[in-house]
Amino acid sequence: MKKVLKIIGLILLILVAVAAIAWFGFLKPKPPPISEEDRAAIHIMPLPAALKLGKGHFLINSELDHEFTALSTPRLERAVERFYYKLSGQTGLELGTGGNKALIIECSGSEKQYPSLGDDESYNLKVSENKIVLKAPEETGVIYALESLLQLVEKVDEGWFFPSLKIVDQPRYPWRGLMIDACRHWIPKEAVLRNLEAMGALKMNVFHWHLTESQAFRVESLFYPKLHEMGSWGDYYTQDDIREVIEFAADRGIRVVPEFDMPGHSKAWFVGHPE
Repeated sequence: MKKVLKIIGLILLILVAVAAIAWFGFLKPKPPPISEEDRAAIHIMPLPAALKLGKGHFLINSELDHEFTALSTPRLERAVERFYYKLSGQTGLELGTGGNKALIIECSGSEKQYPSLGDDESYNLKVSENKIVLKAPEETGVIYALESLLQLVEKVDEGWFFPSLKIVDQPRYPWRGLMIDACRHWIPKEAVLRNLEAMGALKMNVFHWHLTESQAFRVESLFYPKLHEMGSWGDYYTQDDIREVIEFAADRGIRVVPEFDMPGHSKAWFVGHPE
């Protein structure tokens, strides 16, 4: 009997040892990308894929400036200008003309005319006490990282600051869209642009623009002008309006998907062309 108990005990010890090795070797779940403490301490939306707060902070002052260590494009330059403009409005500091090139931007991709499906929208962001390093494979990642920085700004007695942290971020879903139906209810261009600005802040990347419907045809047509002249109730987007919206959206990492309903939902077409 004692021999049997010893064998059972030995087997149990072996099982415990194997379980311990398995648990600490490959079965133990990885820690969450963002701890509960860090999640409670930051205010950013959407939540990054992974974030780790460090110690200390980067104090923002009027000397803050930037440099591109790889790709520099007009779209990236405009993104940085918007970043300084918004940050100046929040902090009251004049930014973007100082000599401290502490904001280091490394975009390893190439210039693109417009965002497209399949773009790599990821970025890495590291903030320490004396510099901010932003790395992204494409322009959109840089744009997103700058939006994240704007949301991370905090204030203490000595001034405004970015908390020290590391962010590794990429979107979970490739289509993060908003649809505006300007046919059933007219939406002026200025309201569309305001919505695109808000979408950019939230890293939404698709603007679904409903432009024709039974109720109205909202796009200026150079070939068939009666479509918009007679089928829009006087409210439509000019060709220049369309170009402005597309460029405005592209600067914020947003692609525009227009919707032209046919053959159904097209009564507005027949007002100018009953044939």
